Amino acid sequence: MAIIAGIVLILILYFVAIPILKVLLRKISSLLELVIALGVVGVVLVVCLMFPILFIPLILYFLYSKSQSNSDKNSQEE
Repeated sequence: MAIIAGIVLILILYFVAIPILKVLLRKISSLLELVIALGVVGVVLVVCLMFPILFIPLILYFLYSKSQSNSDKNSQEE
């Protein structure tokens, strides 16, 4: 699980954070703007990481309950 999370983090960094930083670094002229840009990238990363982490248990629960209801229907038919 940790390996998968690491791979996802690297992919998010590579495809999301680095391009945003490259665009922002071209337009940054002061240290305050740099700090704000890094904060924005940090928030984007946290949001990208938190939503899958929050939704995976819900999806697993939904699939589990669906499989339980299917097995209940099968046992009632017999």
